[in-house]
This record gives sequence, C-alpha cells and structure tokens, in this order.
Amino acid sequence: MTKLKISDYLNPLDRFGSVGRVHSIFEHSFNIKIGSQLVNITNHSDYLSSFGIYLPNELFSQVITFISENSLVKIHADQLHFYSYQGIITVNLQAAVTSHLRVESGTVTETAALMLKNQLEALQLENQIGLMIEAETETFFAQMKQADEKETNATQLCEYFIGRGRGLTPSGDDILVAYLTMLRVLGSEGAVIDFKTALELSTRTTTDVSAAYLDAALNGYVNSYVYDLLQNLEHQSVSQIETQIKKIMSIGHTSGKDMLFGMLLALEKQV
Repeated sequence: MTKLKISDYLNPLDRFGSVGRVHSIFEHSFNIKIGSQLVNITNHSDYLSSFGIYLPNELFSQVITFISENSLVKIHADQLHFYSYQGIITVNLQAAVTSHLRVESGTVTETAALMLKNQLEALQLENQIGLMIEAETETFFAQMKQADEKETNATQLCEYFIGRGRGLTPSGDDILVAYLTMLRVLGSEGAVIDFKTALELSTRTTTDVSAAYLDAALNGYVNSYVYDLLQNLEHQSVSQIETQIKKIMSIGHTSGKDMLFGMLLALEKQV
C-alpha cells in the first residue's frame, strides 16, 4: 500500500496554526485552511500539489465522508484531528513520506532548456490554453518573452493575469505560476523577486486555491508532475520528457496546458 505523503512545503504543519477549517470538498480531494495557508488532501497516488498531503484510499474515504465544509480541524505537527457531529477522526502523519517539491535556482542548463523549449513549441499551446486571446493578451505575452528585464513589467503582468479566466485556478494564474517556476530554474532570481513584490502590491484578486499555488511557486515549490519534469531534466530522454509533459497536460480542464504555456514563455525569454 502506498504510504501517506506530504509536501515538504508543509513541514512542520503546525507552523501555520493549531486550528483550521475544511475549506472545500471535491470528489478526489478536499482543502483545509489553517490560518492563511491552504492544505490540499487527496487520494490521487500519482499527483501531489505543492501544498498537498496524500492519503491512501481507505483512509481518505473515511475522512471525506465524515467531514463537511467548515468542519473544525485541529492541527499538531504530526496529526490532524477532524471534528463533526459524528465525533473525531485522527489522521496520524508520523510515518508520512516527505515529498520534495522545491525546485532550485539555476538547475536547468541551457541545453536541457532548449530541448524542452523545442518540445513545447511543437504542441502549439497558445491554441489550447484557457484564456481568450485578444490583442492586449498578445501584447503581454510578447512582453513576457522579452530578454531585456526592463521590458518585462511585473506589476502590469500581475494586474492583467491574476484571476483572469475561469475555474478553480484561473488560466492567467496557472500561466504565471509556471512562468515564475521556469524563470527560477533558469537562474533569473531577480525577475522572481520583482514578481513577488508585484504580487504583494497587486489589487487583483483570485481564488484561494490559486493564491496558494502562487505563494508556493514564489517560494520555489511546484506540483509533483512539474517537479518530475524539471528534476534532472538534462539527464532525461526525449520519451521521458514527453511522458512528463503528457501528465502535466492532463491536469484540470486547461490548467496543465496553461502551465506548460507559461513555461514556454519563460523559455522563449531566456533561451
């Protein structure tokens, strides 16, 4: 049986607070909110969000049928206590395997980046993303590709893309998450810092889930599919990269395609 897993972004879990609430519930996952931090809990053994915990099916089923939105959750470093009118269920995390999902600056070489860029360009991703492409959108895409940092206005890009599009994670946010991640692994830390400042000052709002992904990305954390693609990229075969790309494309309705397009924009800027 696959063991419990937890993203290293969440360790220790009680640093976010000792009391939380169930935020939202879906078929194969639910979110709890501890202070300002979302935690995604899923039974998807192959995929873990940057702020995620995986529970095996039997345990996941026990918990998800027990809780409801706004149910109380008490948090310890290695335990979650879920409360409902039925009583209390405790999830022990002592034996959870830590999933390392942080990408480091400058870890993708130019050779590997060029190989990935060629594969992403062949997918014609701009025709598959969830944003309606207008003249203004094209202008901002062109700005994101500019090699000269002075031509990339992080404030304008955040004001335009944050919250733009439909869904739990709007397409504009997914594009920015992946764009920032790729800039980081290509070693463009200055640009990432500019975006962090712009996001902190932005007046645009988005969903709680999307905001959690953006915060994680600014700290270098990504979902497991993106991590697997970027980890040791230069040592992967073309077929391995193609497999990882297909996995990312399967995320959500257009979220995976949006993320790959965000990566491509950063690659076109830097490579």
